[in-house]
Amino acid sequence: MRIGEILKEELATLSESFVPGELAYLALTSKVEFPIRDRLAFRLHTRLGDATSLVAREWHRTDLAVLSGGVPTLLLEVKAMYSFDAVDSAIGLRNFHRQVLKDRDKSLRPEARGAEIYALLLVTHPEAHCGARLDSVVKYRTGIERAAKRGIERVRKDAAEAVSKAFEEFRLITTNGSLEAGTAFGVPVRIDYHLFGPLTAGKAEESR
Repeated sequence: MRIGEILKEELATLSESFVPGELAYLALTSKVEFPIRDRLAFRLHTRLGDATSLVAREWHRTDLAVLSGGVPTLLLEVKAMYSFDAVDSAIGLRNFHRQVLKDRDKSLRPEARGAEIYALLLVTHPEAHCGARLDSVVKYRTGIERAAKRGIERVRKDAAEAVSKAFEEFRLITTNGSLEAGTAFGVPVRIDYHLFGPLTAGKAEESR
């Protein structure tokens, strides 16, 4: 089985490895890319073992790498945003688009030739209003509340459509899914994810 397929399987069930409410708390109080990256790395480490593959974080400034004999076989960059980032401002979404492209291109290095390269975009979506008592606790409460005025479910739907449109040039979205993050502060949270790849480094360089 390709390592990318194992990555997809572990990603689909990742929320099960957090205690109830933990992921919701982390997602509401800060951007969640590092907790998810770290848990995903450990899940891959547990599944792959360390006899033939090593799972590294921050390998040559890449968020997650799977190595075989010191050579990367999979590289993953992770970025996180909120659903309001996609619907509240086109500028915000373009900024994330540039970041994902930058991370992808950073992985297209000679030492990565032949590796499976993926970019993971996480979209946190609170499913209830965050009241004034959560000011300075929920990190982006103002943006969440502003977007929610159009309807909470509509924000999630519009965000998914905006992300799909913004990244349609990739034509490499192999997996879309959603992590049920649980509830924190009385606010249920979902984290929708979009996985782009695989992109083979050598082929990408030749096509430039």
